[in-house]
Amino acid sequence: MKKGRWPTRPVCPDVSGLSHGLGKWVSEMFIPIQKAQPSSLQDSFALKILLDDSELPHNAQLFTASATSMYTFIKTVPALASIKKYIDEGVSSLTEKEKEALHAAMALVFNNNLFKFGDAFIRQCSGTAMGTAPAPPYPTIFYAIHENAIGHEQVLAWLGVDPCENPSNSVNFMDMTISIVDGHIETKLYEKDMNLYLHLRPHSSHPRGVFTGLIFGQVLQTQWLCTHSEDAESSINDFFERMITRGHKQESLASLFTKANENAKAFLSRTSEEERERTYNFTPMILLYSRNPTTLARTSSSAKGGDTSARNGKC
Repeated sequence: MKKGRWPTRPVCPDVSGLSHGLGKWVSEMFIPIQKAQPSSLQDSFALKILLDDSELPHNAQLFTASATSMYTFIKTVPALASIKKYIDEGVSSLTEKEKEALHAAMALVFNNNLFKFGDAFIRQCSGTAMGTAPAPPYPTIFYAIHENAIGHEQVLAWLGVDPCENPSNSVNFMDMTISIVDGHIETKLYEKDMNLYLHLRPHSSHPRGVFTGLIFGQVLQTQWLCTHSEDAESSINDFFERMITRGHKQESLASLFTKANENAKAFLSRTSEEERERTYNFTPMILLYSRNPTTLARTSSSAKGGDTSARNGKC
């Protein structure tokens, strides 16, 4: 999003509102529909896989269109009608009863976004119902309907620079610099100038595993997103220096970075992209915290395939 100014825009979370539970259900129903859209990207890793498989014509260039305002410009009535029609005609995974329930829930959530400002109670009349659970996937689905209608078949159609500028052979998108070099795509890590790099300090109260995960995750991200090893090495060295600046000891960092590099290279050396994607798209196990170690052991054992009460969050 690129704005010429910083407009004041209230965002009021509805976690204590009557419609919150219904909004969560609408969001759960929206997310699979959003992910099924050609223009939907899970993250930069998914984009990297897509770009690596792209075949470019000899005159290919990169560009994007930047939105100055999106959520507020979506008119509620036509948007709900457009999404309803798309779900009725293009979503086969839902039954007729589920579609009817989803349409009714959408109308309730997006037509009744209420909040209090001072001594006034306000009902949002138009625009995305900000602060509600389905607000993020809602505009993605709405715009995807129109993108599909005009034939956007590749993400490359909207990568790059402002529409007022000429297309180029190198652009910044998400956290990558994407370039066309000798007829093929090359990428490297992109970091915004305003990034403050406020990584965890040594005296942080976070568990040690969180810090280890930070190092391993950042190194894997850098190795994966960089086409050339020298670009990856440069970015990792910068990351190393920033961690020292944050107060960490060089001696303790060196061994951790070495292990992180070995882990990243082992992961990326897998020959099957399908195997890599299967490892990457994992399902997390979430357990309720308990001070009683016996309860934790019983909960972990049950979640592996025993008592379903643990999986339902009852400890």
